[in-house]
Amino acid sequence: MDGLRVIPTWRNGRERLYVCLPDGRNIAWYDREAARVNLLGADREEDVLEALGPFLTGPVAVGPPPVPLAGPVRREVVVGGQTEARQLGGGG
Repeated sequence: MDGLRVIPTWRNGRERLYVCLPDGRNIAWYDREAARVNLLGADREEDVLEALGPFLTGPVAVGPPPVPLAGPVRREVVVGGQTEARQLGGGG
């Protein structure tokens, strides 16, 4: 765990704790709301969990950051007083 720092931040309305190397690079972050530790590399998992230990308040999921899934986006649109569901993108 030599030199790892935990830095609290607020991003996108969520509190996150970033775990940084001495040179300032991020190697993980803890999203308290999601109870998830996102690792950018599995080789430092034990060190990251040790650094975050005082901040963890219960069981957490640990792993790589989730990857957003590609999928259609639907939006409700009012047309002539009627609500329609329309698919955006993907030819819909």
